[in-house]
Amino acid sequence: MVIFWISAPAAEAVSAFALLALSHFAGAVPPGGCGDRALPTDLSSLRAIVVQTPAEVAGALPRLPALGANMIVTHAAPDGATGRSARAAGLGYTAWMTTREIEIARYDPAVARSLLAVPNLSAVYYEDESAVEGYTSPEAQRDAYTFLKELLPGTLVLHPLRLDPIATDAGYLDAVFRPQYTDALVPYFYPVGT
Repeated sequence: MVIFWISAPAAEAVSAFALLALSHFAGAVPPGGCGDRALPTDLSSLRAIVVQTPAEVAGALPRLPALGANMIVTHAAPDGATGRSARAAGLGYTAWMTTREIEIARYDPAVARSLLAVPNLSAVYYEDESAVEGYTSPEAQRDAYTFLKELLPGTLVLHPLRLDPIATDAGYLDAVFRPQYTDALVPYFYPVGT
């Protein structure tokens, strides 16, 4: 799996890095696929481009297939317009949610219904915006993952693993790393691209 990061101007990929695609990643696709959610059946062929700035998404989407992408990843909550545009461009769609947004959806049926209505949502990655990046508590991971899998069973639910604290914080993996609360190991360095 290869991920490219785009920042303004949206046509330029400013850094690229390969992520580990573990053998269990391919097993994350549920039997029968993901319904209307676009997801390559061979996830080792996933080529995602991350558009970090929400205002850049609409302008970048039509250009991503020419860059070799088959997935757009946004740093914004799931929305129908992006899902429809990604589908029209032949791309899968991965959106970001905070644990707070997930908790709201858990208790507000209208918010949950709006998530269900997002077309083409292939994956959601989540983080606790109130914690230091990469330090989402195990409890918050459990709650977010469990709810999203119940609500969106055909969607990959991902919790990115920040790699740099593994070297600098001896207790990091024991305190934070919970592979059971992600459908795939998605490691990254912070700041992204380093």
